[in-house]
Amino acid sequence: GALIFWDVESGQAILLIETDSGPLLDVAANPEGTLLVTTGIDGKIRLWPVGPSAHHTTPPLLVEYAEHKGAVLAIAFSPTGDQIASGGSNNEVRIWDTETGSTQRIVNRRADGSEQSVVENLGRILSIDYRHDGMELLCRTINQGVLTWDLKSGSILRHFSFYEARDVVFHPSQGAVAAAIQGGIGISVNDSTKSSTYINNAHHDWTIAVDFSP
Repeated sequence: GALIFWDVESGQAILLIETDSGPLLDVAANPEGTLLVTTGIDGKIRLWPVGPSAHHTTPPLLVEYAEHKGAVLAIAFSPTGDQIASGGSNNEVRIWDTETGSTQRIVNRRADGSEQSVVENLGRILSIDYRHDGMELLCRTINQGVLTWDLKSGSILRHFSFYEARDVVFHPSQGAVAAAIQGGIGISVNDSTKSSTYINNAHHDWTIAVDFSP
């Protein structure tokens, strides 16, 4: 797999990351823009240095996480950058320590560490994102649709109606959620004062990816 970084102003490629692990499936940068994490079909998560000194050659690999079984389809840094959340094809949502590469917890497992899922049969995890305060984790799952976890208690907070969404993301400063759905974008607003969902039918076919501006 290969990943290319481009300079927005010049349009020139400034960094190339190549691996021999097959296609790359997702990528995320830490809040400071100094680290990049990639996922692939080999089930491994790789952490790379990036920044002002980036150049065309592949940078040295910092950490490799290899506790998922099967492909890792979704990845996200926490707002503080000290954690990474990942979701794969094996019904698991993991939280990693960025520095050591060790698993801190499996979100959809019971607090006592038992192997029984809190939510049975999530299926593949297609998309994942942290809320701006780091307290809630958003996931798009194949079998259970779109839901969020309270990362303090481990309980499910919200369950959305976007069952066929291709991508999901939190608003950068609120609790609103956007989903890439067939024919457009679904927006769900759910806070202390209101709860509503609306659809923007801006596309004629499937929307593959969605994001809020900063």
